[in-house]
Amino acid sequence: MSIPQNADRARSRYAAVLYRSALLRDPDPARAGQAIIAAWSRIDWDTVPLDDQLESRLIAALPPIPRVRWKRRASFAPLPASFWTLSPQTRLALGLRLLRGMGSPAIARALNLSLPETQTLLLDGLLQGSGITPSPDIDCRRCALVRLDDASGERGHLLNCPHCRETLPQIERYEAELAQRLGRAVGSVGLPRAVDDALVATAGATGNRSAAPLWRRPLVWQFTTVGLVLLGLALLFWWHGTPSVVNVTLADRAASAKAIIDDARRQYDAVPVVSGILHRRWAINLDRPQLNLQADEWVDPQQLGRYRMQLMTDQTTREWQVGDGTGELRYVSNLAPFFCGMVPPGVDLHSSEQNIWHIAAQEQSDMRISRWQHGAWAIG
Repeated sequence: MSIPQNADRARSRYAAVLYRSALLRDPDPARAGQAIIAAWSRIDWDTVPLDDQLESRLIAALPPIPRVRWKRRASFAPLPASFWTLSPQTRLALGLRLLRGMGSPAIARALNLSLPETQTLLLDGLLQGSGITPSPDIDCRRCALVRLDDASGERGHLLNCPHCRETLPQIERYEAELAQRLGRAVGSVGLPRAVDDALVATAGATGNRSAAPLWRRPLVWQFTTVGLVLLGLALLFWWHGTPSVVNVTLADRAASAKAIIDDARRQYDAVPVVSGILHRRWAINLDRPQLNLQADEWVDPQQLGRYRMQLMTDQTTREWQVGDGTGELRYVSNLAPFFCGMVPPGVDLHSSEQNIWHIAAQEQSDMRISRWQHGAWAIG
């Protein structure tokens, strides 16, 4: 069946990831498949632009979840039980943030919410899912909301608030853990063949609406086909119960470069579980300032507070951070003027001096994660 070019390209790029998002909203595979078919049919594929907002438009077109659910919920083993106590909208929002790498503005468009409503939804979901007790102070809440999309925001408040310095790293750790669990649970789930066939039929029907005369339009046959496919899909999952997770090869996932990039971002500061000390090396090439940095990290996967991170140009060490995993963190840098703004008079005299803090192993691990989110490490 001939379908509009935009529909075919969007199908190969977004159909599978849309299905995974629908599973987080409603983990019943049959209903998730029906939801994305319904969303697909609401798009005018002859006129819709194939831009970076198309995924948000498809999410926004998902129909409401049925109030009466006649089938038990599917289970995804790696996800904690607390995740399923969140509202479907909150689960979807967290999935878009942690799996798809969407910022709050994009999530707001996808959920038809305002930006403050979306940030509140995300923060409350993270707090409820993690069990972290929020501060009643309005300034603390504003700090947490701002830092959802700006990791360097509200620095003044953070410097003077012990509660935020304690809880914000806890929220970040929970986010990182939840992102990994979401990826293991649904990151490789493939689009069912029956759903894919239904998307082709639906897009074909949309594309032929204005092309054929009324008496020759195959809408009746096409929607009958969609209905039969949906019925077969529902019966399939009814008889066979919850399907096992489908293993998708890299070749299958290569159809979506964006999905691969999003996966890489989620794993940016994650540590693979290996035996011994893990050594990784990257090249970080910056335009402003023009620096070509060699980045190295040595870390003990069994004790994340024991690590070494360094940035070098040629044979010159530009930044160096070492945690011993017991009680001491050391840090040296001469990159501050490039990333921290104007250096106050006199402070430049202490550039490249070694700083030592006596902090616990967990705090050293938190400082490693923080280093990945700031300066050249984050930009690279």
